[in-house]
Amino acid sequence: MALEPITLPDEDALQTTYSAGLRASTGWRQGRIAAVGGGLVAGALLGAAAAGPAGLAGGAVGALLGLATWALLLARAARGRARADATAAWTSARALTFSAQAPPFTDTPFLRSGYRREYGVAYSGIVQGHAVSLFAFTYVTRETRTSTSTDANGHTTTRTYEVDVDHDFTVCRVDLPHPAIPRLVLEERGGLSLRVFDKVTSAVTDGRTVELESVEFAKRYRLTVQDATDDVALRRVFSPATIVWFLDHGPTHMEVEGGALVVPINGHIGDPDDLDALLANGIDIADEIGPQLAYFK
Repeated sequence: MALEPITLPDEDALQTTYSAGLRASTGWRQGRIAAVGGGLVAGALLGAAAAGPAGLAGGAVGALLGLATWALLLARAARGRARADATAAWTSARALTFSAQAPPFTDTPFLRSGYRREYGVAYSGIVQGHAVSLFAFTYVTRETRTSTSTDANGHTTTRTYEVDVDHDFTVCRVDLPHPAIPRLVLEERGGLSLRVFDKVTSAVTDGRTVELESVEFAKRYRLTVQDATDDVALRRVFSPATIVWFLDHGPTHMEVEGGALVVPINGHIGDPDDLDALLANGIDIADEIGPQLAYFK
């Protein structure tokens, strides 16, 4: 069942309203005077120090910079309030609960990536009968880099060092009704998925790639499962109808293991419309393959 549509506030309209209110408020009006005055004085002093009396004209430049800084801060404040209102409306419409940090989920290979993992803001609840969590997730890898420098005498030095690299994602995790599901990873070939997740799948040593009957599906997706996975049950899960569904609606990356479905997308997203699209994708996949996963017993 598709996720029921909701109507969210227009963030641009909210930002315009907040901008007008802040601009008219006493605090921001005083701040504008202080920013312009401070910029005027600072610009004049710096200009005079650099160019004598003629440099006093730098005060005008300083005043403009002060005004521009004030306007930037006001826009940022208005945008933040508009985003907070829109996000609150979304969480309320979807009956989700906000938390500052997600639990340390480690259900699937993706969620076990890296040598360190960080969990950010989360939204959780029951949506159309599914227990779901959307959360910001970062895994950290340690990578080797090389730099080369040449001194004044022409001597070249090569240095090898290690750096921590952050990989940021937003994840939709859906509880599934069958707790003993073997691991399976479905990823789209040739796009962002393979470039981002190759290190994840290569780290899984007890796995194999399965070719299903659909040539089109095989060209678009790579399906990796545990060595001991029952192929008969797997093909009942990925029935012809389900294969067609994935070709029409499927994600770029999906993982199932134990009793969890995990659908990650690149980057930490905060736009409620984008979060709702990720939620809808996770719910759609759970509805599509959830019943068939009972074939794994």
